[in-house]
Amino acid sequence: MGHDGGVADQLPPSTFVVVSGAPASGKTTLARAIAPALGLPLVAKDTIKEALMSVLPVPDVEASRAIGTASVAALLAVAAETSGAVLESVWHRSRSGPDLQRLPGNIVEVFCRCDPRIARRRYAERADGRAVGHFGAERRRSCGTTRWPGPWPAAGP
Repeated sequence: MGHDGGVADQLPPSTFVVVSGAPASGKTTLARAIAPALGLPLVAKDTIKEALMSVLPVPDVEASRAIGTASVAALLAVAAETSGAVLESVWHRSRSGPDLQRLPGNIVEVFCRCDPRIARRRYAERADGRAVGHFGAERRRSCGTTRWPGPWPAAGP
């Protein structure tokens, strides 16, 4: 893909673009634009999570979080089999750093920031339209109030 002298041609082989940030900060929108521009596949956590929720019971927020954790594990396993991809998720620092570092290539992070008031509004607007297993209404109260640590340190995740 690419080969027109654009950004995709300048991308080192085996590059993983990690799109991260707080919920409702614009990660998915940005990742969907970046992936084709770079000629890379997009692997998004919520795509995997929604597929899993379509066949597994999700009775409560705790089960939703467990499926979210499994979705990130699946995302990383799929990514490890590629020669580069755009990877979109919240990417919790306490759990994701070592896993991302094991990917077979270069990591570039695109961190999405968003005013907390805008994030709360976006989250509320999408909460009712998402799959039931996301528990958007129950989680809406904390959206925009959690302190997100910002991008990974310059040395990488």
